[in-house]
Amino acid sequence: MQRYLKRAKELESEIVENRRKIHQFGGIGFDIQETSDFVFEKLQSYGLHPQRMCGTGIVCTIGSGGKTILLRADMDALPIQEDTGLPFACQNGTAHACGHDMHTAMLLTAAKMLSETQDELKGTVKLMFQPAEEALKGATAMMEAGVLENPKVDAAFAIHVTTGHENFPTGSIQYVRGVAFGACDMFRITVKGKECHGAYPCRGIDPINIGSRIVTATQELVSMELPATEEAVITFGKFHSGEASNIIPSEAVLDGTIRTLSKEARTLLKTRFKEIVEQTAATFRGQAIVEYPLETGFCITDPDLFDQLKPTLCALAGEEMVQQIAPVNGSEDFGPISEIIPTVYVWMGAGTPSEGYPEKVHSPRTKFSESVLPLGAAIHATVAVNWLAQNA
Repeated sequence: MQRYLKRAKELESEIVENRRKIHQFGGIGFDIQETSDFVFEKLQSYGLHPQRMCGTGIVCTIGSGGKTILLRADMDALPIQEDTGLPFACQNGTAHACGHDMHTAMLLTAAKMLSETQDELKGTVKLMFQPAEEALKGATAMMEAGVLENPKVDAAFAIHVTTGHENFPTGSIQYVRGVAFGACDMFRITVKGKECHGAYPCRGIDPINIGSRIVTATQELVSMELPATEEAVITFGKFHSGEASNIIPSEAVLDGTIRTLSKEARTLLKTRFKEIVEQTAATFRGQAIVEYPLETGFCITDPDLFDQLKPTLCALAGEEMVQQIAPVNGSEDFGPISEIIPTVYVWMGAGTPSEGYPEKVHSPRTKFSESVLPLGAAIHATVAVNWLAQNA
């Protein structure tokens, strides 16, 4: 069980070097060509045969025949200016503040170790290096391009590092049985009013007034219409209207998200949200159009698959370091895959405040402990080898 952990520790300096190189590349969405080229060339140097998918996505298989397990790493950064002070900080206005550089470096090393022992595999390992996770578009694009076929994927596994949590010790593993990440439905409300001079509001229909009432009215949905045991969040992030202080505009646009942890809550909130928005606008003589430009489903850890993988996680991280946690209201682009393929998604602690890592993810100052890189690489490789052997 410790074989790949020992080898990963031998490769620690290489993993760190790869991580820092990827960190400097940054890049957002599908625009991550430097990282994609780096990963592609590394895989080739291991004697593997990677293939491009969706432009900057990469898929690569190791072994052949039998069952197939997919291992995934996301590669994109965030559109924020890094402020970590690290000597290898990204300088192009993007930042790996969600740890995807760590994920990519760990899976690259797992690929190297698996390539060294591929003759012993009892099936096939498929590596998925995906772009555009933060945009919640990369996994779906690769699914549509056939990442789950040829060979057909039977199980999937992913790791996400986290930092800034004292209760997530460095090197610990966190998991949820069932829904791990909630669904996220991004909405856009376009409120139609009637433009007029600010001195004579009676001659127009004020979309700003209507939009403000929509924000207030929809906040009652979670507290008044969902059972107390349900968790959900409705958030408005943008409200844009008008260009001049003395003119009531003809239109207002509001953007936000509805986040839920169950299908029932998702259906109810989306239905009632639309009703309240439209009826509120009509009450004040306006019109409102509700659209959902991006809808991301639940990310689900399959309980049966997790039970198969848990002994491996405990053997590598330590039984006391494998912790069950509550579902997370955030979103994860791996969700669409988890809804059709048995999947296990885990978090890995990579720095606590007392160790000098006070910032959580998505901050310009987010930093991660590189000490977990060998463990993450070993988990990827060992999970794949053990699962294939158990299901041969």
